[in-house]
Amino acid sequence: MQLIVEKNEAAISQVAADLLFGKMISKHRVNLAITAGATPQKTYELLVEKVKQKSYLKHVHYYNFDEMPFLNQEAHDGVTMTCLKNLYFTPAGIPAQQIHPLTASNYQTHDARLLADGGLEAIFIGIGADGHFCGNLPQTTHFQDETVAVDVTSRPDMADILKNEMVKAGVSEDLACDYYVTMGPKSVMAAQQVILMAIGEAKAKIIKQALFGEVRQAVPASILQLHPNLLVLLDEAAAREIMS
Repeated sequence: MQLIVEKNEAAISQVAADLLFGKMISKHRVNLAITAGATPQKTYELLVEKVKQKSYLKHVHYYNFDEMPFLNQEAHDGVTMTCLKNLYFTPAGIPAQQIHPLTASNYQTHDARLLADGGLEAIFIGIGADGHFCGNLPQTTHFQDETVAVDVTSRPDMADILKNEMVKAGVSEDLACDYYVTMGPKSVMAAQQVILMAIGEAKAKIIKQALFGEVRQAVPASILQLHPNLLVLLDEAAAREIMS
């Protein structure tokens, strides 16, 4: 594990943007899976300025690693892709042929598609306060899972989480499905590099528990300790528990 700590969100976001852009400068195809949500917002603002109108980056291909589809809206983007388009793809002018959505319709062939495309150069993820990464929440997936659909009908708490994500994406919670799809731990661990970013004091405890504690199913992100090329990007607030 490599750990980089910067003073604040602005500084660590600059590191993340520079790092991702560095991955793109290559003579061969580059496959990146990137996160949506609040954590990478400043990173994408910086990255947009680096990549927009850069024709020499046409070899860079993007994948989402989870998706929450809208009820009866299979022809439309789900929550994750909607967020990624708003945060990054649209302002950066990324051509549609370089974006490869994971959806409820193709999740069963997602791992085979990634393998055929040459695998992921890197996957850029966040971490939840409960230790989840991607859609791998406690008691939803197992370490051996590849890309799967997660049924939340027996988990009222999970149904509420999905509805909250809909609301944050500006969509009516009435459109929330009773399932979502995600790359499982095994699929994530197959990436050449895992880049995990966390910002703020609210993430300090789980960073210590997940990355420096016991590897166990109850803390899904703890499996990332075993990745041979894990890079962790933190601001000082998120690093508080491990730096004291």
